[in-house]
Amino acid sequence: MIRSKWVMLCPMARSGSSHTSELLAGHERLYSHHGLFNNGPFGRWPADQFIPPEKKDYYSAILDKNYVRIGGQEHSGEFLDEYIFTDDPRYNPYNWECVGFKIQFVHLVHMPDLREYLIKNKDIKIIVNTRRHLLEHTCAEYWCQNGNSRAAREGKSYTFGKTDAIVVDPGGIRATFRNLCRYRQYAIETFNDGERDFLEWSYEDMFHENGLINIENHRKLFDFLDTKPSRSFAATFSQTPRPPAKEYFLNFQEIAEFIRVSDDGIFQKYFSDDYDPRKDASWPVLKNYRLENIMIEKNNDAFRNYSRD
Repeated sequence: MIRSKWVMLCPMARSGSSHTSELLAGHERLYSHHGLFNNGPFGRWPADQFIPPEKKDYYSAILDKNYVRIGGQEHSGEFLDEYIFTDDPRYNPYNWECVGFKIQFVHLVHMPDLREYLIKNKDIKIIVNTRRHLLEHTCAEYWCQNGNSRAAREGKSYTFGKTDAIVVDPGGIRATFRNLCRYRQYAIETFNDGERDFLEWSYEDMFHENGLINIENHRKLFDFLDTKPSRSFAATFSQTPRPPAKEYFLNFQEIAEFIRVSDDGIFQKYFSDDYDPRKDASWPVLKNYRLENIMIEKNNDAFRNYSRD
């Protein structure tokens, strides 16, 4: 019997969401549908063979490579009730008691039916996945955009792309900082309403500074999900051999100065050598911005980098 339903909201890649999703899926009575709404209507969902052909289009909430919805009807909630949050042995063959999946904020933008379903159903636990060190989070995204792998699995070698230091637009860095704050704030204001279970799960909560997995915090995650681990905790990926932002961004000092005089300096702390995201859990508070901006932008590149002065 399904006792615990959850959804993990991911503001931007490189925040540990894949580690979390795959780690959860490796425990008995617990399943994480990784990429449920990616790569077509059902992503990597293993049971779509049971959906009648006439229902394929009915449930086809398809997003293309730019995360623009290109077809299908809006029946995401019905799909979840029928096929995901269910005890039906065809779709829940191992008697999972704790079931969930991760989505990106862009899914909430282009799938309003899914957004409204999650808002309405208070029995669904919400996890917002963040990374407190906004500068290193942004650097990790640039690193991967240049063809470098996010990480390597055990026994596999890391795949490198372009590793030379790069020059980046300071305005683009600021825009990403702003949007990461917007995503988190939207999740808190929308779902942390006191009527459901809500957890902020940060990259820095998952791993110690040396890259080792934080066992105590992972136990707290399982407590939040009302389930028990069935095996020991282990990282699902190796640590990424990426240089820190201070080395990877050739114009680091230019970026730091630009950030210092922007938005009253609220992002300046991320450029300090003394900043420790495991000791400082505070987030910048933006002024004169509207949260609804993140819910209406249609182009994914602009969606990620959109900023309002």
